[in-house]
Amino acid sequence: MKKNIFLKGLAGLLMAGSLGSCSSDYLQLEPVTSIDTSTVTSSVEGAEYALIGLCRSMYMAYPTYQLTNFCGEPSIMTFYGDVFAPDYCNQLWANYGADFNNWGYFQDATTWIPVVAWSYAYNLINQANVILSGIDTATGDESTRQFVKAQALTLRAHAYFRLLQIYAPRWVDSNNGATECIVLRTSPGTGNAPLVSMKTILDLVYDDLDNAISLYTESGQKRTVMWEPNIDVARGIYARTALLREDWATAQRMAKAARADYPIMSSEEFLGGFADANGEWMWCNANMEMDQYSGYYSWGALNACNGAYVSFWGWGAGCISIDLANLLDENDVRLSQFWVPQNLNKVPASVRGSLRAQHFWSERCVDPSSMNMNAMQVNMTNSIARYGRGLIPNDDYDKFGNPYEQDGSAEIDGKFYIPFGAQYKFWGIGTYSNSSVPFMRGSEMALTEAEAAYHNNDMAAAKAALEAVNSQRIPGYTCTATGDALLEEIRVARRIELWGEGHNWHDYKRWNIPAVRRAWVADDPQSGNFPATLATRHELDDCKGWTMCIPNTETYYNTDIKR
Repeated sequence: MKKNIFLKGLAGLLMAGSLGSCSSDYLQLEPVTSIDTSTVTSSVEGAEYALIGLCRSMYMAYPTYQLTNFCGEPSIMTFYGDVFAPDYCNQLWANYGADFNNWGYFQDATTWIPVVAWSYAYNLINQANVILSGIDTATGDESTRQFVKAQALTLRAHAYFRLLQIYAPRWVDSNNGATECIVLRTSPGTGNAPLVSMKTILDLVYDDLDNAISLYTESGQKRTVMWEPNIDVARGIYARTALLREDWATAQRMAKAARADYPIMSSEEFLGGFADANGEWMWCNANMEMDQYSGYYSWGALNACNGAYVSFWGWGAGCISIDLANLLDENDVRLSQFWVPQNLNKVPASVRGSLRAQHFWSERCVDPSSMNMNAMQVNMTNSIARYGRGLIPNDDYDKFGNPYEQDGSAEIDGKFYIPFGAQYKFWGIGTYSNSSVPFMRGSEMALTEAEAAYHNNDMAAAKAALEAVNSQRIPGYTCTATGDALLEEIRVARRIELWGEGHNWHDYKRWNIPAVRRAWVADDPQSGNFPATLATRHELDDCKGWTMCIPNTETYYNTDIKR
């Protein structure tokens, strides 16, 4: 009850001014100067309330921020993890133009592209540092002190992990971590600080998480809400960071421990719309009270197949690359969540008429500029409608309504967009289609364990972890692959299982694999399904090894960084 009372009040105060409308606000304003920081640092109770604000800042509307409808962690996941990735396309972001989508601003420090993640992460870091600066001497219950300190360390480690994903080089390109890449801040404030090496940050993250895991254990306390971190989230962040470092032994060990209490969801649960958390979810916003205050800024409003953006403006929700879809078993339940040629035969013949898979490459059925397939040809339109209605989670129309259903007030020439590869994985509930957003799942940890075990030459463990996921998605699945084929099977499973959850671009980066988006070509079923303007190939050395530049919001005010 205490957390609910203080959630809206104190959390709002904690965030006041931390991410303002001007790019320099991040360095001009302290994230917690709007309240007396002594309140946070003098008592364990104050630190506990501050921790709530820190967690809340991971999922809230930022109406003055530079990224349209930025809502914290979910926006970071989608924008940096999916929008620029080869397995994902979203016409909402495509409207920003080819230069934007094709990484044209990664190295432009004057744009908001490199600003958003940097400001968001350092805002989390600064809030965590305020808590950590006083927690050891604060008055109050000792077990609560240990638990809150563990949570603050976990969230600081998470924020630095995000920075490493986006601004640091691949480990293989880092000279064993010697490359300087980001700023280290371990005390409150945003003053001058030099760039430090990738290894320095990795060592801090490891130390923070080691300390956090010990403190969680010593405290004997458990979290009461899923939007707070716990010992398993700390282990999960550890596993994620170890993947970046190619520390396979640590990644395998931490991923296995992290997922122990989170059984892989069944096929029925996977098809349940991702609007509500289930037992596999390890960390998420999972609080509809939080989400309802976000409105059009909520993740579901932008990304659910029945979301507000789809309903009112026809944009959003995203689609899968046909190249990934073509790698999947035809019986894989994950394949059923996308409008792709493989699923046309699931529409009754009386509805689809003469339509065949090759018509997905017909200009009578597809708008080449947007990949829109709706309102182009009557059989295709009717097939889309029938297929979508059949995917309403649990047949609960009252809760979800129809996917991609246009509100009558929308002004988009009567054509709401259902692109080639449209997804039905993510659904929302209510006016804006609010939803829970999985920050971390047991399936991710299983696939992390599988990948790490493969590199540790522990093939039995790699296959077992892969089977734990795929056996729930593909009837009768057993892993028989060996060698390079096993690694590829693990990677494909990760690409489809975590599709749309913010991992794709980061995985391709650390895998050291070029990112290819192939163009749709009329009457060529062997072609891709990206609009020609978004089709591209990114080599390993593009954008300085797939890194964002340090934004001017840092370099203009931090004189310890040499411009």
